[in-house]
Amino acid sequence: MSVFVAQLFPKDKVKDIKGASQAGINFCHGFIDAIQPDTVYAYQINSEGKKLQLDFQNKRIEYICFRGFPHKSIFKALNVVIENITIVREIIRKKENNIWFYNLTPQVILAFIILKILLRKKCFILVADFTPELFRNKIALKLMKLSNGVISLTPELKKLIGNGIPVLVKAGIIDESHIVTKTNTEVIRNKFLFSGSLSKYTGIELALDVFAQLPEMELFISGTGQSIDVIKEYCEKYPNIHYCGYLDFKEYLSLLDSVDFVLSLRDISLGKNNYNFPSKIVEYLINKKIVISTKQYETLDNDIYFYCDYELTDLKEKVLFVNHLPNDKINLIRDDAQKFAMNSFSKRSWKEKVHEIENIGKI
Repeated sequence: MSVFVAQLFPKDKVKDIKGASQAGINFCHGFIDAIQPDTVYAYQINSEGKKLQLDFQNKRIEYICFRGFPHKSIFKALNVVIENITIVREIIRKKENNIWFYNLTPQVILAFIILKILLRKKCFILVADFTPELFRNKIALKLMKLSNGVISLTPELKKLIGNGIPVLVKAGIIDESHIVTKTNTEVIRNKFLFSGSLSKYTGIELALDVFAQLPEMELFISGTGQSIDVIKEYCEKYPNIHYCGYLDFKEYLSLLDSVDFVLSLRDISLGKNNYNFPSKIVEYLINKKIVISTKQYETLDNDIYFYCDYELTDLKEKVLFVNHLPNDKINLIRDDAQKFAMNSFSKRSWKEKVHEIENIGKI
């Protein structure tokens, strides 16, 4: 018997919810499909002042949201406390155990403390992006070490947690419904995609500078973030740069299907980029995309993507290099990438890992 506690929304509603992460929501739904928990306690993003009307179409998902008090100042904290108590009460009532938390956010720390420390329940944590310098994450890290085990999407976190509890590393999960790439071997040349959070730390401004110097190459951009105004300025000045907006997931998959080359540009000199999980890259790999990344990932085979420095000249050269690879070489890489992703990040492999850590997690 497993239980999952996560900030969760239907996939098609993420676009309409400020601050929600499409990658995080996709991962959570993939995790639910993989392990089939008896109950999922889905809590609402705390920045939303009103209770959202959500239809998950999954009877196992219980939507936990309390807005009985005005969602401001001390009353906001009271709403969160009641949500935590509600989750704890339901878990006690149903005599549930093996409780998985998706990230130990401030919104559910109270529930974790009650369930793990006071009630001695078996509690586990799934950890995605993690910035250890943040005060809330310093607290979360201390609590993680009290858990029965952790599955981290990045190997770096394992070093911080140490050997006191079981820690497994898996970089992502495959949702086969997200595979959109056609089976033909034709290569789409001169088109590159940058998608996700559009902020300086994710490398969008580096991409803009590179493609401003490559008028024969087209750059398609989707997502939202702090660099929107900068992107629009480049689009006006350079006709080969296109901003497609913040797309819903079906629109995004359609855009993904229209390119064969994608960019993942993390500035690893920034601490927060050392603990991000490559969910986008895993998604690209199962769709047979040729990936250029400025970060090397221990959890990915080096032969299935291309690494370059976080620097204009090197990225420019790598863009030209991959674009001119012969078709047979590109198709070989694409096939190997998809096979690697399917074997390493399948739902079946996740189910096995969850059962493994539940069985070895200390009480």
